[in-house]
Amino acid sequence: MGDIACEKDSSLQELISVIIPVYKVEKYLNQCIESVVAQSYRNLEIILVDDGSPDRCPEICDMWAKKDARVRVIHKENGGVSDARNVGLDESRGEYVLFVDSDDLIAPELVEELYLCCKENNVKLSMCSILDFTNENPLYKHKKGRISIFSGRLICERFFDFDASGLLAKIYHRSLVENVRFVLNRRVGEDVAFNFPLFYEQKTVACIHKSMYFYRRYAESTMGSYKLHLLDELLTFEEILSFCKKNQEKRIYNSMAMEYFARILAHESKVKKYLGSNKDVLNELKQKKEDLFKSISNVVLKAKFYVASLVPSLFLKLFFMLCRLHLKQLRK
Repeated sequence: MGDIACEKDSSLQELISVIIPVYKVEKYLNQCIESVVAQSYRNLEIILVDDGSPDRCPEICDMWAKKDARVRVIHKENGGVSDARNVGLDESRGEYVLFVDSDDLIAPELVEELYLCCKENNVKLSMCSILDFTNENPLYKHKKGRISIFSGRLICERFFDFDASGLLAKIYHRSLVENVRFVLNRRVGEDVAFNFPLFYEQKTVACIHKSMYFYRRYAESTMGSYKLHLLDELLTFEEILSFCKKNQEKRIYNSMAMEYFARILAHESKVKKYLGSNKDVLNELKQKKEDLFKSISNVVLKAKFYVASLVPSLFLKLFFMLCRLHLKQLRK
């Protein structure tokens, strides 16, 4: 399709912004950018935000700007991925926006199919499936993906089952992100904080059941340690629970409360394993569990929390296994 398709169909002329924060990924950056410039949808502005990367990434970014006029490079001091994405949003001019991580790859038709999915189904947000890979080149076969339409609030009720929490494999109409920015100094959970209110406000969201985004998993990156900044995600859950209570969204609240509780238990396990049972952190997590237990009125949910506290490791295995199964079913 490519340029010919764009010339024949005037509906494909809207500018779409692709925002790519860049930091210490020189080994994979060329592959990522190649997959973006090769999109069948040609009317793109590709914004590379060099977040003060200390390797060859700035040089690689500038090289691509010389090769392709659609590529714009912003060099800035290191401020973290949220700050880089905010800068990209501030500089973007497209009618639609999507985010790509600088070590991932996207299928040639991703932008075009997500865009057309929005136009044909009269929605402002569409998403597709993500395929994890560890090889240099992901296994990919082109196929037609079934499209499903869900209410935004239904997705919020099963937010992680739908894989709606992350920014990747989604396209946003500019009106959704015009006045929204990422929380700074929050290295985990910032994507959830960004996405949840956007999904909540959507009457309908379109989902393409087809893997067009390839997320790179590093074999060497299996967590062998634990950092306290990972607790940041709990702040996001607390904000969402407060939001749900304020808006009297009981079903979403109960679902998020269960997810929040599971995350607290997971953090407890990591702290005991990697931080020598840090008493201050464990007491903080214990207090969060008690506060949550007091705040809920659903008897069944309280019973689940009680049982989970008795056998946390078993509960976590079952909980996250069910999440993966639900996601797999939704992608069929």
